[in-house]
Amino acid sequence: FSSNDHRFLDHVVSLDVGLDLLMSRRSFMDPGVAPDFVPELSMRSEQDARLWQVGIDSRLVWAPNSLHRLELAPRVAGTSFKQTGQDNQLTAQTASLSRLSLDLGVGAEYFWTPRATFSIGPGVRVDAWLPSASDDFMPRINHPEVSPRLIVHWALESCDTYLNAGRRHRFPTLLERYGDNIGIGPSPDLESESGFFADAGLKCPIEFTDAIQIELGLTGFGSLPK
Repeated sequence: FSSNDHRFLDHVVSLDVGLDLLMSRRSFMDPGVAPDFVPELSMRSEQDARLWQVGIDSRLVWAPNSLHRLELAPRVAGTSFKQTGQDNQLTAQTASLSRLSLDLGVGAEYFWTPRATFSIGPGVRVDAWLPSASDDFMPRINHPEVSPRLIVHWALESCDTYLNAGRRHRFPTLLERYGDNIGIGPSPDLESESGFFADAGLKCPIEFTDAIQIELGLTGFGSLPK
């Protein structure tokens, strides 16, 4: 959904909203090993796991004039993991597991254009991961991640230059950290991914004739993962 360039009290406002949905189901029959290797008792019951994830991303742009622009990008996502089955065929003990996580985040960027050929945009993104579970395997407290960023754009007489630097982060998913007890093993000590990055470049258009034009670009980048 997009709604762009609406004017309100001489201000320009734009809004973009996106929705993502993920569904997954897995089942597994573990042959196991029965006591004394009795063949008729060496079959464990089937495990069934289901995963649902729903996320909403949005971007709100507010420009009071040609010199200033503010962008807000909130995100809300929820993930549900449920597993049912029996521990083994000998005891017929029912096993049930339910886990839920909520992802909350918002990014903010402010662009200032003091000249028609120069703009600078500092920004920051803050995300939090809030899990809950029916077992005690998952921690209840997680620290939020904060990542700053800076964008600089400078249009020279014959070339355009830019600089983009900052920090990025990503929380592990429920499956990545805690597995599904079927085909994906748990990694409870798995931390969020983060790192610093920077890239800079320039673009130079070259016009031979009115019908023939080319553009030359040069980009350099580097990253320092955690």
